[in-house]
Amino acid sequence: MLGSERRLKIMALLEEEKVVAVSDLSALFGVSEATIRRDLRKLEREGLLRRIYGGAIFLGEGGRRAPKPELDPFLEAKRRIGRAAAELVKDGDTISLQAGSTTLQVAKSLRTKNELTVLTNDLDIAQELSRSPGITVNLSGGILRRGSRVLVGPLAEQTMSQFHVDKAILGVSAISLTEGLTNIDLLDAQIKRAMIKVADEVIVVADHSKLGKVHFAKVAPITAIHKLVTDEGISPEDVKAFEAQGVEVIIAK
Repeated sequence: MLGSERRLKIMALLEEEKVVAVSDLSALFGVSEATIRRDLRKLEREGLLRRIYGGAIFLGEGGRRAPKPELDPFLEAKRRIGRAAAELVKDGDTISLQAGSTTLQVAKSLRTKNELTVLTNDLDIAQELSRSPGITVNLSGGILRRGSRVLVGPLAEQTMSQFHVDKAILGVSAISLTEGLTNIDLLDAQIKRAMIKVADEVIVVADHSKLGKVHFAKVAPITAIHKLVTDEGISPEDVKAFEAQGVEVIIAK
């Protein structure tokens, strides 16, 4: 893989997760930690991230840079996934939307819903939906993570545990048939687990680049999810394998 391609994928992952670790990126791309550090230095010079001890955090105007196709090669797929996932939400539903670039696309497609109640830990999702008269937004408390507009920590988890929702819609950085849902960041993984526990139905939104991957922090087994909304890049074999585990696969077109 060329360095430029690897850096594009690092930015796509960082847009989704808000924070990345050098060790995780090294294992993910099969290169040395020194190579990853050079990548992060280059991206930092371009103003796309800020390096921290052991990794990097996402930067951008207002804490999140407007997504650009040249930075996120899966942006169009995420938009299609967002529209398809929004079609699963009915007027009158109560849902949780976990922070992430794909779930933000879901939020953009929910704005015309009526009598919808949304619980989220993402300030951008809350702001996006606050303009809709038919939607009530509940924002979790918690620690505002430096360099992002996402609330994490024990208070955010406690807030999630005090609600019950019809549907939890969440993104993940990796999904595997054997290891289930995993995340590159432990704090995000804890929020996802809390959301899953209080939902009648769990919907995962993930482009095909997340499939077959395993990351650091475990979220839930594959049997914990009901629907997977993904793009046309998923193979027919993977569709059959997920369906064999009881997961309904919805391909956004």
